Amino acid sequence: MLDLAGDVVSARSALVPSGVRHSFDCDAERMALALIEPHRARGAGVEEQAKKLAGQDLSDLFEDLHLDETEPVDVTGQRLLARLVGQGPPTSVLSEPVLAALGYLDGAVVGRPRLEEAAKAACLSASRLTHLFSSEVGMPFRRYVLWVRLRLAVQAVSAGANLTEAAIGAGFSDSAHLSRVFRQSFGLPPSALLRMSVASEHWPS
Repeated sequence: MLDLAGDVVSARSALVPSGVRHSFDCDAERMALALIEPHRARGAGVEEQAKKLAGQDLSDLFEDLHLDETEPVDVTGQRLLARLVGQGPPTSVLSEPVLAALGYLDGAVVGRPRLEEAAKAACLSASRLTHLFSSEVGMPFRRYVLWVRLRLAVQAVSAGANLTEAAIGAGFSDSAHLSRVFRQSFGLPPSALLRMSVASEHWPS
């Protein structure tokens, strides 16, 4: 059962557009949840589909894929993504300044990334980058910093780190900080990661 901004639907497979408040209730033994960054090239294709098909049951779309429970999670994700947006070559949806800001962030996220430094890397004023970044990435710079830190923490836990190690390694002040941000973002405690099979590497853009 999927609650999509107040509309409750029953579905075995569904897409949720980015930025839409939602929750779900599932009594199956196993389920798959894919978080796809909409600003990446293939992610933009998924986002377009999600806006068109939000809340619809997409079981028929994947019925003939014959998913195998022993298949690696990342391989399954690739197959599902290809079915949604096709196999064609992705095209960039980000401008050069935003790409430069993201490049800066990759090297600074575990420290104290600053909007002013990202703007310098992008050769823009901080105010101009703020507008451009939010428009293209879909969230403000500081919120995206937290998202990247969450992604790093998930990667660390999937590699065997405990939650405290994952929090510090991803740039959070402590495990309590990670817990607050994780709950705000996903409605779950980060300890839920310990019960999941996680594929956290980037799929091709």
